[in-house]
Amino acid sequence: MGITCRIQAAMQMNVSLHFVASFRDRPSFLMEAHDGLSAAIAERAGFLGLWASGLSIASALGYRDADEASWTQVVDVVERIVDATNIPVLVDGDSGFGNFNNTRLVTRKLEQRGASGICLEDKGFPKLNSFIGDRHPLLTSTNSAAGSKP
Repeated sequence: MGITCRIQAAMQMNVSLHFVASFRDRPSFLMEAHDGLSAAIAERAGFLGLWASGLSIASALGYRDADEASWTQVVDVVERIVDATNIPVLVDGDSGFGNFNNTRLVTRKLEQRGASGICLEDKGFPKLNSFIGDRHPLLTSTNSAAGSKP
């Protein structure tokens, strides 16, 4: 691992630790961001962290909130959000972009681009809006999703 990679890894760890520390002692709010400008405005307004909303990112790209934006498009937008700010970014990973392999890959790419975390929903793919009744059965155990034995 080169010196640049080590520095970047240390910086990423500091951002992630800052994310955890920022919310440990008191409740707080994350502001939604869907591009670099909205992220910079939220940071300047005093928010301690950002929520990279799947709905807002899809809408800004001209898509419906139905997994029409690819994971690579979401990662690219998140990179712009991270580059425009110095506060942690939690990413809406929806239902993981299809399967375990895609989820693992998008998580790794988001980490490389500077995201502090990803929030995944235990739903089917393609996603359905969360407000549509009880149409989302539990798909798997937490251990299975983490790659552990059940």
